[in-house]
This record gives sequence, structure tokens and C-alpha cells, in this order.
Amino acid sequence: MGEIGRRVADAMEAHGIAYSAVEMDHERFIRANADGYPVAFGDAADLRLMETLEIAQRRMIVVTIVRYEISRDLTPILQQRYSHLMRFIAVENDEDRKRFEALGMRAVVNRSHPRGLDLAAAVLRAHGVGAHKILAWMRRQQEEVLAGAAPAKLAREGV
Repeated sequence: MGEIGRRVADAMEAHGIAYSAVEMDHERFIRANADGYPVAFGDAADLRLMETLEIAQRRMIVVTIVRYEISRDLTPILQQRYSHLMRFIAVENDEDRKRFEALGMRAVVNRSHPRGLDLAAAVLRAHGVGAHKILAWMRRQQEEVLAGAAPAKLAREGV
């Protein structure tokens, strides 16, 4: 539930799509929970936790922390148990994109501002949300960030 995870969660909520989040950092978990996000505490690499979240009934999983070795090791298990599950991951460059795509994951390079818009858009498309709705949502997100940045910049400049 860092910046990218929250952006994806916000996209899901804005389009009426139910989701569950998992956060392994205790401080982020507490903040996300306090902010009203449906988030469980734990490590998504723990398959027992995934079972309690009924991952078998889910359409996709979205990963926002790049841990290649864990994804590589979990891929055969996930493909065997949950062959229907789409796996999205946010990555920082094309080299990582290729490595994760070789694992069968839908890797999305973070190129947007604010971070996570590209991944959120890919997840929304996979849920069947129309392009015009996604673009409108992305514009609103960018406008909100720009509007929030303007007062901060003025304050730094002493205006």
C-alpha cells in the first residue's frame, strides 16, 4: 500500500471493482487501514495467506514490489494452483519487464506521473473498463497531484 499500490486501489474503487490488498510493512499497513483501505497484514508470498484471501476466486493479483527471485520461485506453484490468475507487476525498466514477462506476468513499466497510473490503467483494462473512462480517471489523478503540488511549491518559495 505504497504509492503505486494505493494508486491501483484508488482506480479499483473509482470504478466499483472490489479488491483486497496485502501489505507486509507494518507502518504502511497501519496507515492504509486508517485511511479505509481493505488491507491485510502479511507477505503475499505466503501461500497460506493467499488461501485465506480466497485467491482461487480472484481474477488477478497485482504486485507492486519487485522481487524477481520470489516471483520466479512462486510462478510454477501459482500456475499449477491458479492457472486462471492474471499476474500484474509494476517494474522500473524494460529489462525487468522482459524478465517478468518471461515468467508469464504482465509487467508494466512505471513511466507515468503520478507513479502507478500505467499499472492502474492496465488493471482497469483487464477488468473491462473502457478506454475513455480510464483516460478520464488518469487525468483527474494527474490534476489532483498538480493541484497539490502548486501550494507546496508556493510555500517553498515563500509566497
